[in-house]
Amino acid sequence: MLKKIIFFSGLFIIIIFSFLKISDYYIFKKTADNFKEEKADLNNNNFEELYILENGSLSIKENDQIIWQSPKEWRIDDFSLADSNNDGFLNINLSFWRVGSFGTSKPFWVKKNDNELGNHFFVLSLKDQEIKQVWGSSRLANPNCEFEIIDTNNDGRNELVVLEGDYKDKVCQGKYLAVWEWNGWGFSNKWRSAE
Repeated sequence: MLKKIIFFSGLFIIIIFSFLKISDYYIFKKTADNFKEEKADLNNNNFEELYILENGSLSIKENDQIIWQSPKEWRIDDFSLADSNNDGFLNINLSFWRVGSFGTSKPFWVKKNDNELGNHFFVLSLKDQEIKQVWGSSRLANPNCEFEIIDTNNDGRNELVVLEGDYKDKVCQGKYLAVWEWNGWGFSNKWRSAE
């Protein structure tokens, strides 16, 4: 009887582990299939940088040399070069997946980072040859399946428009359309559709 319990417990653990790995595969499949290139001069040195998203990784090249590579633990599914915080300068806006809500910069009141896979949105700047984080989310309540940064109401200020999904889905599929606006320290939700 004990052998049967151990066998079925082990089988159950293998099935759960396999399901988690398959879920990761479906989420990451989108990043593996993505390829995107954009050019811009974010550091204002009169040389355009080349921004290349390939296999979930973002590289920034200038004069054929890589000046920045996204961290290996990030699986980037999209980026946009746009002024998301309305300060008059283009930012590097990233939607990516990683394990843990906070990465290395967790709040002091959080004792331990979680081990959940989650979607994050970061805003970065390029000053001289250095990438600086302008703003970064912890694990989003709903993953961003797609996003655009545009002026939706013609007020001269950009908004972050997002197709939000659900973590329960194996593939990130847009279920809600949401509009977010920069409030000076982060993004505030201005509108969200019904499912």
